Amino acid sequence: MDIYYIMTLYNEDNINVLERELSYSIYLIIGPSYNNLEKLLYTINNNLKLLKNIKKIYLPTNDINIYNYFTELNNPNITVYKFAENQGHQLSCYNSIIAGMKMLLIDNIDINNNDKVIFSHEDCYINNLELLNKAINKLNNGYDVVCREFNAVKMQNYKYNYYMNDTFIININCIKEIYNNKDILLNFNSEGNPIYRFCEFFFTNDIKKLKVYSIIYEHTTWWDTELGFYHIPSGYCRNIKWDKKNIDDIY
Repeated sequence: MDIYYIMTLYNEDNINVLERELSYSIYLIIGPSYNNLEKLLYTINNNLKLLKNIKKIYLPTNDINIYNYFTELNNPNITVYKFAENQGHQLSCYNSIIAGMKMLLIDNIDINNNDKVIFSHEDCYINNLELLNKAINKLNNGYDVVCREFNAVKMQNYKYNYYMNDTFIININCIKEIYNNKDILLNFNSEGNPIYRFCEFFFTNDIKKLKVYSIIYEHTTWWDTELGFYHIPSGYCRNIKWDKKNIDDIY
Protein backbone atom coordinates (compact mmCIF):
# COMPACT_ATOMS: atom_id res chain seq x y z
CA MET A 1 0.00 0.00 0.00
CA ASP A 2 1.18 3.50 -0.81
CA ILE A 3 0.28 6.67 1.09
CA TYR A 4 1.87 9.17 -1.31
CA TYR A 5 -1.29 9.68 -3.37
CA ILE A 6 -3.63 10.13 -0.43
CA MET A 7 -1.41 12.67 1.28
CA THR A 8 -1.50 14.86 -1.86
CA LEU A 9 -5.28 15.12 -1.58
CA TYR A 10 -4.98 17.45 1.39
CA ASN A 11 -2.85 20.40 0.41
CA GLU A 12 -2.31 23.39 2.66
CA ASP A 13 -5.13 25.43 1.13
CA ASN A 14 -7.68 22.68 1.68
CA ILE A 15 -6.51 22.16 5.25
CA ASN A 16 -6.77 25.87 6.04
CA VAL A 17 -10.34 26.07 4.73
CA LEU A 18 -11.38 23.04 6.75
CA GLU A 19 -9.74 24.41 9.87
CA ARG A 20 -11.67 27.65 9.54
CA GLU A 21 -14.92 25.77 9.04
CA LEU A 22 -14.40 23.35 11.93
CA SER A 23 -12.35 25.64 14.23
CA TYR A 24 -10.10 22.74 15.15
CA SER A 25 -7.58 20.34 13.66
CA ILE A 26 -6.99 16.69 14.44
CA TYR A 27 -3.69 15.07 15.33
CA LEU A 28 -3.49 11.31 14.94
CA ILE A 29 -1.25 9.20 17.17
CA ILE A 30 -1.07 5.58 16.03
CA GLY A 31 1.03 2.84 17.63
CA PRO A 32 2.91 0.78 18.58
CA SER A 33 2.50 -1.20 15.33
CA TYR A 34 5.02 -3.96 16.09
CA ASN A 35 5.34 -6.23 13.04
CA ASN A 36 2.15 -4.70 11.68
CA LEU A 37 3.10 -2.37 8.83
CA GLU A 38 0.29 -3.48 6.52
CA LYS A 39 -2.43 -2.73 9.06
CA LEU A 40 -0.78 0.56 9.96
CA LEU A 41 -0.77 1.69 6.32
CA TYR A 42 -4.37 0.63 5.89
CA THR A 43 -5.42 2.60 8.98
CA ILE A 44 -3.54 5.71 7.86
CA ASN A 45 -5.01 5.57 4.37
CA ASN A 46 -8.52 4.93 5.58
CA ASN A 47 -8.44 7.74 8.16
CA LEU A 48 -7.06 10.22 5.64
CA LYS A 49 -9.90 9.44 3.26
CA LEU A 50 -12.51 10.14 5.94
CA LEU A 51 -10.98 13.04 7.89
CA LYS A 52 -9.84 16.05 5.91
CA ASN A 53 -8.79 18.17 8.90
CA ILE A 54 -5.90 15.97 10.01
CA LYS A 55 -2.95 18.27 10.64
CA LYS A 56 -0.26 15.72 11.44
CA ILE A 57 0.28 12.05 12.16
CA TYR A 58 2.62 10.74 14.88
CA LEU A 59 3.81 7.15 14.84
CA PRO A 60 5.42 5.96 18.10
CA THR A 61 6.69 2.47 17.38
CA ASN A 62 8.71 -0.38 18.80
CA ASP A 63 9.52 -1.77 15.35
CA ILE A 64 12.73 -0.75 13.56
CA ASN A 65 11.31 -1.71 10.18
CA ILE A 66 8.37 0.66 10.59
CA TYR A 67 10.75 3.37 11.78
CA ASN A 68 12.94 2.88 8.71
CA TYR A 69 9.96 2.78 6.34
CA PHE A 70 8.56 6.14 7.41
CA THR A 71 11.98 7.72 7.83
CA GLU A 72 12.73 6.89 4.19
CA LEU A 73 9.27 8.08 3.17
CA ASN A 74 10.25 11.50 4.56
CA ASN A 75 6.72 12.88 4.54
CA PRO A 76 6.51 16.19 6.45
CA ASN A 77 3.02 15.32 7.67
CA ILE A 78 4.17 12.14 9.40
CA THR A 79 6.65 11.89 12.27
CA VAL A 80 7.93 8.49 13.40
CA TYR A 81 9.86 7.67 16.57
CA LYS A 82 11.17 4.35 17.85
CA PHE A 83 10.61 4.60 21.60
CA ALA A 84 11.87 1.14 22.65
CA GLU A 85 12.35 -2.42 21.59
CA ASN A 86 9.31 -4.66 21.72
CA GLN A 87 8.36 -4.94 25.40
CA GLY A 88 5.38 -7.23 24.96
CA HIS A 89 1.80 -6.28 24.18
CA GLN A 90 0.69 -4.57 27.38
CA LEU A 91 3.76 -2.48 28.14
CA SER A 92 4.35 -1.51 24.51
CA CYS A 93 0.74 -0.40 24.12
CA TYR A 94 0.94 1.87 27.17
CA ASN A 95 4.34 3.25 26.25
CA SER A 96 3.14 4.09 22.76
CA ILE A 97 0.60 6.46 24.33
CA ILE A 98 3.29 8.17 26.41
CA ALA A 99 5.72 8.37 23.49
CA GLY A 100 3.10 9.66 21.06
CA MET A 101 1.88 12.39 23.37
CA LYS A 102 5.44 13.51 24.09
CA MET A 103 6.19 13.56 20.35
CA LEU A 104 3.35 16.00 19.87
CA LEU A 105 4.41 18.15 22.82
CA ILE A 106 8.02 18.56 21.67
CA ASP A 107 7.11 19.16 18.03
CA ASN A 108 7.38 22.75 16.87
CA ILE A 109 3.78 23.17 15.80
CA ASP A 110 1.20 25.90 16.15
CA ILE A 111 -1.33 24.33 18.52
CA ASN A 112 -4.85 25.61 18.86
CA ASN A 113 -6.45 24.81 22.22
CA ASN A 114 -9.52 23.61 20.34
CA ASP A 115 -7.52 20.93 18.53
CA LYS A 116 -8.20 17.23 19.19
CA VAL A 117 -5.88 14.26 19.52
CA ILE A 118 -7.05 10.83 18.44
CA PHE A 119 -5.01 7.91 19.71
CA SER A 120 -5.48 4.47 18.25
CA HIS A 121 -3.63 1.25 17.81
CA GLU A 122 -2.63 0.43 14.26
CA ASP A 123 -5.42 -2.13 13.95
CA CYS A 124 -8.17 0.40 14.73
CA TYR A 125 -9.43 2.56 11.89
CA ILE A 126 -12.33 5.00 11.60
CA ASN A 127 -15.44 3.52 9.99
CA ASN A 128 -18.36 5.58 11.34
CA LEU A 129 -18.01 9.35 11.06
CA GLU A 130 -21.37 9.99 12.67
CA LEU A 131 -20.30 8.30 15.91
CA LEU A 132 -16.85 9.88 15.81
CA ASN A 133 -18.31 13.36 15.34
CA LYS A 134 -20.68 12.81 18.25
CA ALA A 135 -17.70 11.83 20.40
CA ILE A 136 -15.73 14.90 19.31
CA ASN A 137 -18.75 17.06 20.04
CA LYS A 138 -18.52 15.96 23.68
CA LEU A 139 -15.05 17.52 23.76
CA ASN A 140 -16.53 20.73 22.37
CA ASN A 141 -19.04 20.77 25.21
CA GLY A 142 -16.98 20.54 28.36
CA TYR A 143 -15.40 17.07 28.42
CA ASP A 144 -11.63 16.51 28.30
CA VAL A 145 -11.53 12.98 26.94
CA VAL A 146 -13.93 10.49 25.35
CA CYS A 147 -13.31 6.77 25.60
CA ARG A 148 -14.92 3.43 26.31
CA GLU A 149 -15.18 1.94 29.78
CA PHE A 150 -15.12 -1.83 30.19
CA ASN A 151 -17.50 -3.17 32.80
CA ALA A 152 -14.81 -5.24 34.49
CA VAL A 153 -16.71 -5.33 37.78
CA LYS A 154 -19.46 -7.35 36.15
CA MET A 155 -17.57 -9.21 33.44
CA GLN A 156 -14.27 -10.03 35.18
CA ASN A 157 -15.12 -9.64 38.85
CA TYR A 158 -12.57 -6.83 39.20
CA LYS A 159 -12.88 -4.24 41.93
CA TYR A 160 -13.03 -1.39 39.42
CA ASN A 161 -13.98 -0.76 35.82
CA TYR A 162 -11.23 0.56 33.56
CA TYR A 163 -10.99 2.85 30.56
CA MET A 164 -10.04 1.26 27.26
CA ASN A 165 -7.10 2.78 25.38
CA ASP A 166 -7.33 1.01 22.03
CA THR A 167 -8.91 4.26 20.83
CA PHE A 168 -9.65 7.49 22.64
CA ILE A 169 -10.06 11.20 21.85
CA ILE A 170 -8.62 13.94 24.03
CA ASN A 171 -8.49 17.71 23.94
CA ILE A 172 -4.98 18.80 23.08
CA ASN A 173 -4.81 21.26 25.97
CA CYS A 174 -5.06 18.37 28.46
CA ILE A 175 -2.07 16.30 27.41
CA LYS A 176 0.73 18.47 28.77
CA GLU A 177 -0.41 18.09 32.36
CA ILE A 178 -0.54 14.30 32.06
CA TYR A 179 2.35 13.37 29.79
CA ASN A 180 4.92 16.16 29.78
CA ASN A 181 6.88 14.69 32.71
CA LYS A 182 5.92 11.04 32.24
CA ASP A 183 8.72 8.75 31.09
CA ILE A 184 8.62 5.50 29.17
CA LEU A 185 8.15 2.60 31.58
CA LEU A 186 10.82 -0.09 31.67
CA ASN A 187 8.41 -2.47 33.34
CA PHE A 188 5.19 -2.42 35.32
CA ASN A 189 6.94 -3.73 38.44
CA SER A 190 8.73 -0.43 38.94
CA GLU A 191 5.34 1.17 39.56
CA GLY A 192 4.76 -0.93 42.68
CA ASN A 193 1.80 -2.57 41.01
CA PRO A 194 1.98 -6.34 41.63
CA ILE A 195 -1.58 -7.17 40.50
CA TYR A 196 -2.84 -4.90 37.73
CA ARG A 197 -0.07 -5.06 35.16
CA PHE A 198 -1.98 -4.10 32.05
CA CYS A 199 -2.07 -0.96 29.96
CA GLU A 200 -5.69 -0.01 30.65
CA PHE A 201 -5.05 0.14 34.40
CA PHE A 202 -2.28 2.69 33.91
CA PHE A 203 -4.21 4.64 31.28
CA THR A 204 -7.19 4.85 33.65
CA ASN A 205 -4.95 6.31 36.35
CA ASP A 206 -3.59 8.84 33.87
CA ILE A 207 -6.95 10.33 32.93
CA LYS A 208 -9.12 9.75 36.00
CA LYS A 209 -8.71 13.36 37.19
CA LEU A 210 -9.95 14.72 33.88
CA LYS A 211 -13.57 15.16 32.92
CA VAL A 212 -14.12 11.86 31.12
CA TYR A 213 -17.10 10.95 28.98
CA SER A 214 -17.01 7.17 28.97
CA ILE A 215 -19.25 4.63 27.31
CA ILE A 216 -19.65 1.50 29.40
CA TYR A 217 -19.64 -1.73 27.42
CA GLU A 218 -19.70 -5.46 28.12
CA HIS A 219 -18.95 -6.93 24.71
CA THR A 220 -15.69 -7.72 22.93
CA THR A 221 -13.16 -4.99 22.18
CA TRP A 222 -13.00 -6.13 18.55
CA TRP A 223 -15.07 -5.20 15.49
CA ASP A 224 -17.28 -2.07 15.47
CA THR A 225 -16.95 0.22 18.49
CA GLU A 226 -18.97 2.99 20.06
CA LEU A 227 -16.37 5.62 19.15
CA GLY A 228 -16.81 4.99 15.44
CA PHE A 229 -13.82 2.72 14.88
CA TYR A 230 -13.40 -0.79 13.57
CA HIS A 231 -10.96 -2.82 15.66
CA ILE A 232 -9.58 -5.55 13.42
CA PRO A 233 -9.93 -8.91 15.20
CA SER A 234 -6.66 -10.60 16.09
CA GLY A 235 -7.20 -14.19 15.06
CA TYR A 236 -10.39 -16.02 15.93
CA CYS A 237 -12.49 -14.20 18.51
CA ARG A 238 -15.48 -15.89 20.09
CA ASN A 239 -16.54 -13.02 22.32
CA ILE A 240 -19.85 -11.23 21.86
CA LYS A 241 -19.92 -8.37 19.34
CA TRP A 242 -21.57 -5.02 20.01
CA ASP A 243 -25.24 -5.48 19.08
CA LYS A 244 -25.69 -1.71 18.54
CA LYS A 245 -29.06 -1.63 20.29
CA ASN A 246 -27.90 1.44 22.20
CA ILE A 247 -26.35 3.23 19.22
CA ASP A 248 -28.83 6.13 19.39
CA ASP A 249 -28.43 6.59 23.15
CA ILE A 250 -24.70 6.49 23.87
CA TYR A 251 -24.16 10.21 23.19
